[in-house]
Amino acid sequence: MGTHPVFVSRLQLLNLLRKKSYLVCAKIREQKYNMKNSLVLFTVLLSLQVASQARLNSWMDSAKAEFKKEFEAQDYSRSKLYLDSVLALQPDHVEAHYYLGYTYSRLNAKDGAQMYETLRSGTERCSAEFETVIRLQSHYEGEIVVLDPYCKITSEWGSLASAYERKNQIDSARWAYAQGKKRGGFSDFFLALGRQTLDACKKNAILITSGDMYTFPLWYLQRMENYRKDIALVDISLINAKWYPAFLQEKKVVDFGLPPTTLDTIDYCQWESQWVKAGALNWKLPAMYYENYLLRGDRLVLSLLRQNAFKRAVYFTVAFPPESQLNLKDHLWQGILVDQLRPEKGEALPPAVFQQRLKSLMNLISLINRNSDDERRTFDNFRYDVFIRAAEYRETKASSDRRLLVELYESLAADKFLPFLTKEGKTYEEEMLREE
Repeated sequence: MGTHPVFVSRLQLLNLLRKKSYLVCAKIREQKYNMKNSLVLFTVLLSLQVASQARLNSWMDSAKAEFKKEFEAQDYSRSKLYLDSVLALQPDHVEAHYYLGYTYSRLNAKDGAQMYETLRSGTERCSAEFETVIRLQSHYEGEIVVLDPYCKITSEWGSLASAYERKNQIDSARWAYAQGKKRGGFSDFFLALGRQTLDACKKNAILITSGDMYTFPLWYLQRMENYRKDIALVDISLINAKWYPAFLQEKKVVDFGLPPTTLDTIDYCQWESQWVKAGALNWKLPAMYYENYLLRGDRLVLSLLRQNAFKRAVYFTVAFPPESQLNLKDHLWQGILVDQLRPEKGEALPPAVFQQRLKSLMNLISLINRNSDDERRTFDNFRYDVFIRAAEYRETKASSDRRLLVELYESLAADKFLPFLTKEGKTYEEEMLREE
């Protein structure tokens, strides 16, 4: 027998369609419900995230605010509480680690006056934070307090080494320098720059330094490599500290010609512009602070120059703060790496000597850590010296000297080898190369 088709009545078909329609509508309502719930959940989570980010930003702002207060009002214990809260919420917050490193640094020794009290435990905590910053972000892009993470590691371990030296714990000082190098400080670039800086000084000279990026690598070279230990290093910032001048005189680094009790107690004084003398050097010394005073450091540098009376050559590192040079700018002979103080008026280096030193300096470009803005900025400062010198050659119509200088620069240190840190640097370079 054949199979007969099944006939469905119109009523059955209508009921079937209604049932399917109901199921479809139910499915749609379920999807809409789920979408609505998802949207509500997303909105709640987004609101929580925004609130959490706002709270985090508020904590960061409060932590940073401590660094911008007047010195006596700064409370780094509060800064630490805010930063700990940020890192509890976001453990990989790079800027929080950077500021926490600086917070540990200030808790360890708030300034150079307390540097001799620096402790190993505080240095290790501080260094660990900057090492974390480097691990999370090799080129730190957050707000800067003073130094980038690499140079701050140098500064911290150099400070600890100095504290050990003051206690005559020489082996511990050498250990601190080695730790600093191991953890990312005392870079090859700054050490090479330090060697060239020391080599630019005459035997047994006095070199007055300014800035952690110069002072600590130079100390490292003398302590760890016994490099040019004949040169007396005097840091201009630390000279204001009560302990430092006495330490220098006690260790026979330099002689201020003052008894220890005076070195400890000498302070700022009122001062009227007058002519002063140091050996064969005579110059007019104005008040260096608020047009009425000489600071403690000013008076000690003046005593140092008078006592030395050019028995030893005296140099200043480059990029030295003019306000700390006792109005001696007219007697400084610029030498690219150092400026020598001389009784007669300063003159420029002969072109051949300038180019020779410049070539050695520019060859250091391969050692620069391109993730360190401090290293790049230091190198840029030397490139600016080239631009100034080239402009001077142009003004004096020394076209051959200018051409040799520009060719040397283009072959070793142009922007194509290492981009300038700022747009201005590239602009200055283009202007120099356009000059005829």
